[in-house]
Amino acid sequence: MALRYYWAIVEKSTDGFYAFLPDLPGAVAAGESAEEAQRWLAEIAADYIRDAKERGGENPPAATKLEDIPHDHEAPECGRVLLPVEIDSQATAGI
Repeated sequence: MALRYYWAIVEKSTDGFYAFLPDLPGAVAAGESAEEAQRWLAEIAADYIRDAKERGGENPPAATKLEDIPHDHEAPECGRVLLPVEIDSQATAGI
């Protein structure tokens, strides 16, 4: 397994924390703490990439640079973290 690092955005709400990866649309996780949301998100992202590869042979997307991720000033964002995502080494061949 290889690791690829993606920027995750963490938001706080009244019922906990949410984390998502702008580079992987639909990869979203929730938790009672920011750390829990990030742990779930890492698992969801690994599954997302594996499933995409199985469906269409797509390589995982490259990570967007932090400075290129737009900021939604209306969202309750509380931080951005670099999240390691496990990727099958065959999925990164040729990248």
